[in-house]
Amino acid sequence: FFTAAMVLRLAPADTVFSGFQSPAFWLVLSGFVLGVAIRKVGLAERCARLLAARLTGTWWRMVAGVVAMTYGLAFV
Repeated sequence: FFTAAMVLRLAPADTVFSGFQSPAFWLVLSGFVLGVAIRKVGLAERCARLLAARLTGTWWRMVAGVVAMTYGLAFV
């Protein structure tokens, strides 16, 4: 798309690539990269096993654990 827009001169370069100047774009892109890296090295599975062992048992324990993790991650 970007190549076609530049070759066909559909818009100026500043307009075509203006989306890359947004901090939100870089935040989402870096989140994807980190997510892929965490899954590739196996950290995601280790964390899931650790959390599953602590959150299983009762329904209330699971809900309270998820709420506590949500509040904890809000500070990150």
